Amino acid sequence: AITLYRQGIQQDPQNPSLYDPLASLLLQQNQVNEAIALYRQAIQQKPDNSPFYKKLADLLLQLQKPQEAIALYRANLHRNPANVYHLAALFS
Repeated sequence: AITLYRQGIQQDPQNPSLYDPLASLLLQQNQVNEAIALYRQAIQQKPDNSPFYKKLADLLLQLQKPQEAIALYRANLHRNPANVYHLAALFS
């Protein structure tokens, strides 16, 4: 499945529906750095997609990287001021 998702992303890098399942599969196999890189790639391809910011920021928090997570929450909040989740995350 990982190979198929990677091929799909190569063929259609603008398709946001391919990134999250692949990142989930990578995380299930403890390929955390690859999942982080994939979420970063997804944000570059679709900077208006709030869930990518949230998932990457949440993952970074789990990895004890709060400064990076806060930067992502802020970036997303700047792009989408109505996103209450990211505002709340900054104060938790």
